[in-house]
Amino acid sequence: MNAATSIARKQSVIDYYEERNKRFAGYLKITIDATKSCQLRCRYCYFGVKSCEKADVEKIVKAVQNIIEATDEKLNRISVSYMGGEPTLAWPKIKQINKRLRAILSKQEITYSWGMTSNLVDFNRKKADYLISEKAGVLCSIDGPSDIHNKNRPFVNKKENSFQRVVKNVPLAIETKKGDRSRVTVCPEDSNRILEIAETVFGLGFKDMIILPNVHVKWSNKQVKSWGRGIAETIKKFDNGETKISTIITRDGEGFDMALGVRSCGIGKNIFALSTNGILFPCHRLTQQPEFSTIDASVAKSSEIRMVLQSMLKTFDVNTIPKCIPCKARFRCGGGCLADNAVINGNPRIPISTLCRLKKEILVFLEELGVKYEKKTRVTSSCWFFACGHDNDDPDPCDHCCDSGCYNECHD
Repeated sequence: MNAATSIARKQSVIDYYEERNKRFAGYLKITIDATKSCQLRCRYCYFGVKSCEKADVEKIVKAVQNIIEATDEKLNRISVSYMGGEPTLAWPKIKQINKRLRAILSKQEITYSWGMTSNLVDFNRKKADYLISEKAGVLCSIDGPSDIHNKNRPFVNKKENSFQRVVKNVPLAIETKKGDRSRVTVCPEDSNRILEIAETVFGLGFKDMIILPNVHVKWSNKQVKSWGRGIAETIKKFDNGETKISTIITRDGEGFDMALGVRSCGIGKNIFALSTNGILFPCHRLTQQPEFSTIDASVAKSSEIRMVLQSMLKTFDVNTIPKCIPCKARFRCGGGCLADNAVINGNPRIPISTLCRLKKEILVFLEELGVKYEKKTRVTSSCWFFACGHDNDDPDPCDHCCDSGCYNECHD
């Protein structure tokens, strides 16, 4: 890399992070497990053992208050994203938490907003009206055509048709907030049906789709190629400026930005997770794994919480990962999901090989089909829990997008 290119690249990174930091200044997002219960038994679910346990309102509210007090930055906006389990099964708890937090935060002149991720099975008119009145959004989980959806997301009794229940409620979900998105998980055996999956999802009325591969199972070389080809073909077909295919690729101006910068999740910067009983975790994907817990935020002193945050906040630089350095897609994934890396490989700094193959294959087929994409440079991502200890002069927001549904609150 010559000197001129190096200077231009560094400036582009600085400009990006300066703009991003302005956009997220004074902002805090907390994902909350509303319940451990769910009507479905999705084959790829990371949540673990289900139970009837629901959020403890008192502990959650106190935990949020303590986290606010422990935050050095002056906050002006807080957003909550309810996860689970299935949040709609804890609806009274959600309404109580919202009411309590809104009253508390209004006295501190902090704006409060919220959203949730839902399977839509028990979504209804009353819930939709409440979301509309609250100006809240919902990230809808649906995996495409009925046979794929029912295979991936069956009811506990495996007798009912979950696809029919979900599709019936999709119009209500779309009505709640402009920009509400769908979330799709693709299993290897369905990699040759990605275009069909997208046609189904967009045909239901969604304008934005997150599509993720199930990286917890093996993918053959043929399936990896089918994935890359399917994503590229889907982009080419739906390149009309109205639909968006995000997390893997999102429309950005005249091309497609593979960097995921516009879908930052903020782990390590301004996003944290709480279990149903107020335990602080680095990521909502880890709240059912005790080894990743940090501190009981509902009873801990603000100084103790602050110490936890400060001791764990470090920059995670993809350029320090040996496996990533020679990869042309490294700035497009930032080393992958650190939570998944830790769970699958036992080390957040060891990317999942399957995801690496899938990411690179998309680039191959985009180029083959002549689809343009933005080659923006992203150097760092960070996770406040998985501290790599590498220090540099760049700011440390995370460039990843996951499934927490934060788009609705972060990117209005």
